[in-house]
Amino acid sequence: MYHILFLFPVNIIVFRRSVDKPSVFMLSWSQQIIMEPQSERKKLCVLYLLLVHCCLLSTFAFSSTSYPIQSNSAPAFWLDLNTFPIDAQNTRIEAYYSVAFNELTFADTLQNSMASFAFSFKVVNENDVVVFQNACRKGARAASFEEQRDGDKKIIDQMSFALPPGQYRFTCEMVDENSQRTSRLEGDFTAVQRSDSLSLSEPQLATFIAASAGEQFVKAGRTVYPNPSRQYNYRNAILYIYFEVYNLHPFQQQENDNFYIDYLITDKFGDSLIVTAPTPVAKPGAFATKMEALDIRGLERGAHVLTVHVHDPATGQSDSKSKMFFVRGVPPDSNSLPMSKADIKKYRDQIQYLATAEELRIYDSLPPEGKRNFIINFWKEKDRTPDTPENEFMNDYFSRLAYAEKNFKGKNGGINSDMGRVFIIYGQPDDIQRHEVSMQSRPYIIWDYYTGKGKQSFYFVDRNRDGIYRLVHSTVLEEVKNYNWMNDEL
Repeated sequence: MYHILFLFPVNIIVFRRSVDKPSVFMLSWSQQIIMEPQSERKKLCVLYLLLVHCCLLSTFAFSSTSYPIQSNSAPAFWLDLNTFPIDAQNTRIEAYYSVAFNELTFADTLQNSMASFAFSFKVVNENDVVVFQNACRKGARAASFEEQRDGDKKIIDQMSFALPPGQYRFTCEMVDENSQRTSRLEGDFTAVQRSDSLSLSEPQLATFIAASAGEQFVKAGRTVYPNPSRQYNYRNAILYIYFEVYNLHPFQQQENDNFYIDYLITDKFGDSLIVTAPTPVAKPGAFATKMEALDIRGLERGAHVLTVHVHDPATGQSDSKSKMFFVRGVPPDSNSLPMSKADIKKYRDQIQYLATAEELRIYDSLPPEGKRNFIINFWKEKDRTPDTPENEFMNDYFSRLAYAEKNFKGKNGGINSDMGRVFIIYGQPDDIQRHEVSMQSRPYIIWDYYTGKGKQSFYFVDRNRDGIYRLVHSTVLEEVKNYNWMNDEL
């Protein structure tokens, strides 16, 4: 068995999609980047999203469980699965799980506080026959109360087993032994059959990859620490990846007998954020392992998709696999909110579409320290799940703010434009109709949303042909009305 190891951040090309400029799309995995005009952008975006969606479904083709998953009751734990085809008859399944210290009950001892839990995992096939079952006990020691309540400190473990290709269901259970609280998860997965042509395993997303320090988590001579939640911290994230490559064309003792690997990261809107150039890798044989570290610091909060692509020029074959991951937001606190004049205006701009007129009046009347506390409490009150470390509402809202600022044009920034306001409040439109400039009329764009109330539409016109689109009419009750907008504006 041969292994390939690369553990350095690769050179990356960063680009973003813009509504008012031509877009860049990775349409050919031969690395041809195609620039397309606005009229073709929607078709390409749909095609691209379908390709990514197919990649996401390729491993769990018939699975209804979306990974990773977290249990709803205490002790809340995360679970993720990865598959690695061994041969035509067997697939290695790895089940990763983690639980934070603040989910466990600690009991005082003479010097420290101790917590422990029992974890069990059972798999049945389509005939409800148990094909795998295992259980273990784990413990944790905390030297202080602060350590007991640390949500970032976790116990991480995994179970590995081999199964024939097929459909399976699992149940797992975690029991806090000090409190006897019990938390359960169940779901399904597919053990995929190894292909006869060039193929990839699922990419395993790791917390860290380091020199081997024992027998646990070891792959290809390195320790690959699992990341069961697939969450990475905002502003300081390195995305560690492990995957396997199968059925490379046999090594021919020729110069440049390489295969090529590249990576693509998109946001939840399908915009390409990071694209790496194709990297040549010498073939060690028909099988190779690969480890990578991608610098993703600065990615916006929320969900992203990593796509790994491999190409073998000797056969012309290619394969891609995708995996979703999440960038965690940093909740605001009294030490992380600078209060310069520019910051004070920025915070107001961020809440202007959520806050009431009275709340904005109060914010404007407060001194800087009062404004700081107002913003912190404002977002705390919007948190729909205050018992979790994440403020999911704030993260989603800030991802909309970031998208609007980068993709819409306005005299005072994207979030203050008409398109930015509509996007932030109503989200991404379900359908976009673009009407380009002509000698007879100004360019205009129609956004359609399909809701429980039927189709709701927004009509934007580029009055000055400067790329700034003004909202001139909407079918939404609370929005601007001009039923004669085509005659008045075009």
